[in-house]
Amino acid sequence: MSKLIPEEEYLRLFLFRKSATDAEIAETVNANIEAIGAWRRCRGLKRNPKKKTAENNFEKDAFIHASTPMEKILTPTQCKVMRKFLWDLLWTYQEAKKIGLEMPDITKFIKVWREVNAEGILMLLKKEYKEATTMG
Repeated sequence: MSKLIPEEEYLRLFLFRKSATDAEIAETVNANIEAIGAWRRCRGLKRNPKKKTAENNFEKDAFIHASTPMEKILTPTQCKVMRKFLWDLLWTYQEAKKIGLEMPDITKFIKVWREVNAEGILMLLKKEYKEATTMG
């Protein structure tokens, strides 16, 4: 089994936590359902129940849009910031699980992450802006 890039791991976990079925996750990340089942079992996750109605059409649309590669909608600097954020989020989730915390407080994580990384992010964005405005 090949190792997933952090963005794909995060997306799969995100979809799973939003109660997506193996089939929905597979469709969104362009994988086969068996691969998603193996991925889920490797992480000790139980299968999400199948949905009984089509009441989650809005969520299904969100799954489809969530699979758009970030390089298509973000600048290279924004991609770099997002990769760091997702990597840190995944690491925090894994570390929390090791100490028995099933689901860390994501709101608190985001707030602390912004405080800790704000200066570096601002410098990257200023550099990107300066480069973009001096090219024209």
